This record gives sequence, C-alpha cells and structure tokens, in this order.
Amino acid sequence: MSQLVNQYKENNMAQKPSYAAPNLSDLSDLKDEQKVMNPAVKQPTVQVIAAGGCGQNILKAILKCNPQFDAKIDYRVIDTSASNVSGIPQEIPFDAIGELGSGKDRGKNLDAIQKYIDTHPDLFKQASDITFILFSLAGGSGSVIAPLLAHRILRNSNRCVVLVGVVDASSERDCINSINTIRSFASSAEKNGHYFPLMLFNNHGVGRFAVNKTAAQRTIEMIDLLTSKEIEEIDYNDKMHYLRPTTMNCPAGLYLLSVTATNSDQAEDLAGEDDSVIGVGDVLHACMVVNDTGLTPDVLTAFTCVGIAEEKRFFSAIGKTVPQELINFLNETRERYQENTIQKDHSNKDLAGSGNDTAAGLII
Repeated sequence: MSQLVNQYKENNMAQKPSYAAPNLSDLSDLKDEQKVMNPAVKQPTVQVIAAGGCGQNILKAILKCNPQFDAKIDYRVIDTSASNVSGIPQEIPFDAIGELGSGKDRGKNLDAIQKYIDTHPDLFKQASDITFILFSLAGGSGSVIAPLLAHRILRNSNRCVVLVGVVDASSERDCINSINTIRSFASSAEKNGHYFPLMLFNNHGVGRFAVNKTAAQRTIEMIDLLTSKEIEEIDYNDKMHYLRPTTMNCPAGLYLLSVTATNSDQAEDLAGEDDSVIGVGDVLHACMVVNDTGLTPDVLTAFTCVGIAEEKRFFSAIGKTVPQELINFLNETRERYQENTIQKDHSNKDLAGSGNDTAAGLII
C-alpha cells in the first residue's frame, strides 16, 4: 500500500505544474527560446528645412557628420539665391525663390516668400510631424522664411516645429535683423497661440564655423532623441506634447530648447550656446530625460518624460525665455553702431581746383 501511495505521489508531482519563481539561470536559458513582445512603436516623422544661407551651412555640417538615425529624415532647402547651395547633395530638393538673394534686407523678398509659401501648400499641408527649420536670425532670407513657414505649419494642425537659429551682432544690420526676427516670433505666438521651441546659437566672439558645428551637433542629438528605437517608455504623444507644451497648459511664446547627449549633471555649453545649461531648481515648461536609472533632475516642470535606454543618455529642457543678457547685448550694440556717424565723402569740397563738371559729374 505504501508503495502505491508513494508511486501516486511521484506521478502527480511529475504532472503538476511548478509555480515556483524561476531562478536567473532558468531565465537565461529561456531568453533565446521564448518570443517576447516587440510591437512596432510609432515614431514621429521628421523633416529638416534649411532656410537661407546660414541654414544651408548648418545642413552641410549635419550631413558631414553622416548621422545614423533610426528613422528616415527628409531634407529640403529654401532660399532666395543659389549662392550657398554648393555642397548640398543633388537629391535634396531646392526651392528657389528668385535668384539675387536678399542682401540682409528682410523686406526685399518678403512678398515673394509669402507668395511662394501660399502657392506651395505641400510645404505645410504635407509637412512631417516635426519640422526642424535651420536659419539665421540676422540674415535677409532665412529670417523671413522661418517665421512665415513655421506659422503655416502650426496653424490648424497638431504638428510641431523646432527652430534652430543663429543670432549675430557683426553689424548694425545684423543686430536689427536679429532683434526683429525674435520680435516676429514673439508677435506670431501672441497673435496665434503658437509655441515656438528655439535652439539658439550666437556667432559673437566665436565665429560662424564653430557655431555651425555646434548647431549641427545639437540638431543631430535632438533628432536622435525623438526617433531612436533604443529608447523605451517615451511614446509618440510624449514627444509631440513635449514640443508643444501648450497642451499641458503652458503659455504660448518663443522659448529656448536645449539638448545634450549626456546626463543632466554632465551638460556643458558648446561654442556659441547661450545659457543652455539647466541648474538645480530651475523652473521650466518641460524636460525629457533618457538614462538607465529613471532618475530625473531637480527642476520644476509642468511636464516631464523619462525614457529608459541601456546605452544612450539624453537630457533636454524647454521653457526658458530668450536670455535678457542677449537682448540687452543686441540693443546696446545696435545703439553703438547708430551713435557713430557713417563716413561721408567730402573730397570734392575739400580739394581745390578749377574746371566745369559735366552732367555725369566728370570734371575737365
């Protein structure tokens, strides 16, 4: 009898499933055999538009880095002349609005640019989910194309725009254009409820070649953050709401966007960056963090996204206003230019001589 009982117990024990937790070696053995859930995660589509000469120079710096993104990135160039297009791959579409350029005169091609955008609805109706616009705030073409195009993309759509802009104070005209371009975005935001994220760079004291490299690096990092398949737990709407935090009740306006491919406590400004490092206790609209711990920085936000990745590290923040120090610098530099009298030719009055001048001014 006892033998039958023992046999019964052995048979039932062999048939019953085990509910004990597997040990690590068991999991390791099953890892290659079991199929895990790996559904396709929708990523936002991204396009990069180089507006004006500066935008094309930044685009060239991006392409020179040969970035490897997990998503297809569409590139496009828009300008009022072809003077900067050399070096841009032929497969990238080039929208030519005229042939002569703007010569730093923002009003020169205003009507032509507005008409071109109005008559090419593919620029905004078929825009990607996120459009990066590369441009100079100090020039005559990109500083007009960028605000007009950004407005049309954001108007009556759920798309996002990321501005990658460079200010300059090399001349009175550079200062005036930089100031008026900042004011243009602020005015558009106020009138239309737009939220403009601006990755801002400054040529002053650095030189545009170094700034182009910095702008290219930060643009690559931002695109990688938004499209990398290695990052888990940040979904499509997290990314879209991050770039349009008005959905989280943040106010419309023009606000700085910063990014670094490091942990937040390791971030450093690169050449031409203005006050992009975030400090402890800073008040922001939103931040996006990627690491392997899930830890977030000690900042105050309305909206924070935390992604997990084994290798990649990112910290991005949005919501600081254009630095008052930069605004003061542009205003003061412009005033210094205006206070100095531009040289005027007095040689005809100062030089003694005789003779009559012709209608063309020729003196015999």
